Amino acid sequence: AVERVQWLKALFPGGVPALWCPPVTHYDRDGAIDGARIAAHLRHLSPYVKGFLIPGSTGDGWELSEAEFRQLLEIALDLTQELDLHLLIGILKSDAAAALKSLRETVSWIESRAGQGKGQSLSRPAGPAPVAFAASALGKARVCGFAVCAPRGKEISQEEMSARLASILDSRK
Repeated sequence: AVERVQWLKALFPGGVPALWCPPVTHYDRDGAIDGARIAAHLRHLSPYVKGFLIPGSTGDGWELSEAEFRQLLEIALDLTQELDLHLLIGILKSDAAAALKSLRETVSWIESRAGQGKGQSLSRPAGPAPVAFAASALGKARVCGFAVCAPRGKEISQEEMSARLASILDSRK
């Protein structure tokens, strides 16, 4: 419980946002992600909403290609500091192994963004320090967590579902 309180204070120095929103993904006439409209939408919502789940699980997030997923995150991450937002990243994979792979790739990508454009060059340390490095990079990006989806299928028991989700959580150790 003490560790959780410390994490909450570190991630949300101004308090946990009361409202979290999975915003709409806007597209242009050609079906491409419309970054300008997404940015305008987030700017419009930002005085009232400080936490966003991107991509959200109730819309087209399941249909995004990996490139579109990255593009959407790039837009959101570029605005988090400017608009004082917090970001929860949706890892929309119903297979635990695919979710874990996507989560790791996303963390690595966010780490690679850390320090870019500021004349800094950050490299991932060896040993136990990578967890702290990842936490630092995520914190700088104002990413406060990841939402993973439960495995799906009527043949999956509660025990199997729990074990598969635990495999994701246990991978951080």
